[in-house]
Amino acid sequence: MNNHLYKIVVICNSDIILKGMGEILSDCHSDDIILLHQSNELIDYPHLLGYVLLILPGKVAEKNGGFLKRVLSSAKEYKYLYLEVEVGNESTKGSVNIYDDQTLIVTKVDEYLTAFGSKDDERTPDELSRREVDVLRLISKGLANKEVADQLSISIHTVISHRKNISEKTGIKSASGLTMYAILKKIIDIDEISTSDLI
Repeated sequence: MNNHLYKIVVICNSDIILKGMGEILSDCHSDDIILLHQSNELIDYPHLLGYVLLILPGKVAEKNGGFLKRVLSSAKEYKYLYLEVEVGNESTKGSVNIYDDQTLIVTKVDEYLTAFGSKDDERTPDELSRREVDVLRLISKGLANKEVADQLSISIHTVISHRKNISEKTGIKSASGLTMYAILKKIIDIDEISTSDLI
């Protein structure tokens, strides 16, 4: 893990879509979510440092690419995730659709956030996302799904989705097995857990 700031900027001219995306993205592992109606409003955020994920319609990115590059010159790195707003348009690897399932949107955004700085080897060995590492750490401490959800301010549904992804990526299904994995990968210190959890 690193100390860089992770910011999400959503640009869309619809209040309903902005508020909905803001609510959904609150489950993501970012330090700040900025909701804007137009790209030129970014001028009010002159010092966006760290990593910035821009979620915006493809047409807006094409039309304002030069401006966005100038405004985000202070950022360590920035990426686009295109926002699809039409029924029937399936989201692709580089996009999310407002009709996508909430868990799919959160997972995709977290993957993008985790990919920042991957050149610096900031991912865990099994490519767990930053949010999956957070969930794994709490599971390893013996917390139930509801407690994990409360600690991270996310829904139980999202916790279950992250647990499923963790099990698929590690090949480990039991809580005690995941705890041992977390210790071996130095995600959690053995002193942070009760040894009775491993039995």
